[in-house]
Amino acid sequence: MITGFDTSATTTFGTQKCSSYQSVVQTVLGTSHAPIGQAVISLNTNGSLRYGDVNYWNKTGNDISYTGTNFGIGTTTPAYKLDINGEVINNGFYRSRGTTGWYNETYGGGVYMTDTSFVRTYGNKAIAASSFYDQDNMGFYLNPDSISRTNRINFFHAYNIDDGNYYLDPSWASRFNYLGRNYGFNWTEYDWNDTSYYVDQNNTSSFNAVYAHTFLYHPDRRLKKNIVPVSHSLDKITSLTGYTFDWIRDGTPDIGIIA
Repeated sequence: MITGFDTSATTTFGTQKCSSYQSVVQTVLGTSHAPIGQAVISLNTNGSLRYGDVNYWNKTGNDISYTGTNFGIGTTTPAYKLDINGEVINNGFYRSRGTTGWYNETYGGGVYMTDTSFVRTYGNKAIAASSFYDQDNMGFYLNPDSISRTNRINFFHAYNIDDGNYYLDPSWASRFNYLGRNYGFNWTEYDWNDTSYYVDQNNTSSFNAVYAHTFLYHPDRRLKKNIVPVSHSLDKITSLTGYTFDWIRDGTPDIGIIA
């Protein structure tokens, strides 16, 4: 409640019997005071609200502005639904829904999400980091349409969003697969019959077929040393015998030379 005015009749005073938020309409415009621990909600000379000693809010001030559609803090010309000119400090999560993210208007990049699988970069921006750590061994994915360079990458487990394998080639022309026991090149499913080349963990290599556009061999004598002719070399070549046989592992028929 108002107990009186000062001698200038410009200041109102309240008592301890007032509520924590004393509502005062200044019939005589001026300053309002409340007892210690209480605050006064009053009207300023221009008709705007004032809470205690906090600077008033209005539609054209520097503190908070409202244009009818946009709301601004620290700006008198908010361009968005919420336009903040300054730093924002938050001790919790910034939450959003749907296809949303964070965008830097100055540099044209940011991060966003469109599904439950990936956090993506906007504006074709790369992520630069001093180190990479795979905490839960979830894997590392390289975009097959991009070219990546690195000195060394160690993998505990490889993962690919398409079929669970790891591919390292921008055009998908070649693949590197790890399927529990063997390492292989250029296969889609682990199949002894459809393996161009594989190396198992016992360091054993096996070839079914190897394809290349060109095999290069340099006969230039200047590139060689300790040159010793092989005696009867043609006889050795013509003495080689070809065989047909079946592989022990699965009975697959094949043809070749047995060492």
